[in-house]
Amino acid sequence: MKAKQVWVERPGGTEVLTLREVDLPPLQPNEVCIEVEASGVTLADIIARRGKPHPGSPRIPLVLGFEIAGTIMHVGSDVSGLTVGQRVIAVVHSGGYSSHICVEAWRCIPIPDGMAMISAVALVVNYWTAWHLLHRAGNVQPRQRVLIHGVSGGVGTALAQLGHLAGLEMYGTASLSKHEQVRALNVIPIDYRHDDFVARIAEWSASNGVDLVIDPIGGNNWLRSYRTLGKGGRLLLTGIQSLADKPNVLLLPSALRMLFLALLPDGKSVRFVGLIPENLRDSYREDLTKLVIYLAEGKINPIINRTFPLSEVAEAHRYLESGEVTGKLVLTPN
Repeated sequence: MKAKQVWVERPGGTEVLTLREVDLPPLQPNEVCIEVEASGVTLADIIARRGKPHPGSPRIPLVLGFEIAGTIMHVGSDVSGLTVGQRVIAVVHSGGYSSHICVEAWRCIPIPDGMAMISAVALVVNYWTAWHLLHRAGNVQPRQRVLIHGVSGGVGTALAQLGHLAGLEMYGTASLSKHEQVRALNVIPIDYRHDDFVARIAEWSASNGVDLVIDPIGGNNWLRSYRTLGKGGRLLLTGIQSLADKPNVLLLPSALRMLFLALLPDGKSVRFVGLIPENLRDSYREDLTKLVIYLAEGKINPIINRTFPLSEVAEAHRYLESGEVTGKLVLTPN
């Protein structure tokens, strides 16, 4: 079977994105073949394209894309519980920027008929990450205070919606132009370009600080995030966005910063949370199944900023890198 795929064979800017038609490998007994109808565009794609992937991520050369939604076309001989014609979402190790893909069956979570593929695909990385951060790593409780950095992005908006359902008091950093959208998400916005978020949190919390900070920015931001924590507060470092903003940044200084914070004897905790689906199969399936139900019931509503055909993947990357995106970008390969 032929498939259209977006390849990266050398690190670089959007000029290294190449659309090709290739033959798919033979379907393995434990796999299903999916016609991809939606593929999410994530910061991880940008970092991988630039040759700065997270630990455990695939290396160049590769086909980008870590989340898909589509319809099963073929089922391997050892697969049970999935059928041809079934609609599914799945996290993939790579290869999501494809018209068709073969994936291990355990990765597939069924979605109901009538659910929009472009909304469903947002659950895979954004909402699963958000759920894991809040409920598994963060152990949030109603009325706790949470600071979310980058709240207007794909994961940030998912955190806001799930945090509202959990009864949290939320603050979020975003550029001033996005504050109206942030308020609509029941989050108190902070202009990270002109406001000192440490001072704002101290003011609004009567110097009690927040219970949880979710920080995907990295770099020097971690130290300032730590200062906003109250007694017993937790700082979750969820990624290193500075790898995308500054492609030449090194991991070691960031790791040393985290170690320094973790060793401070002040009752606060620091943890780096990296989601590797292969190591979290049970919770991945449990959490995504729950999120599919939430979407079907209208409890969550992924914000889809814009869709692009596969042929316009370079434009999608440029748009994400512009910093002007609120919500999710999605490729529509078919």
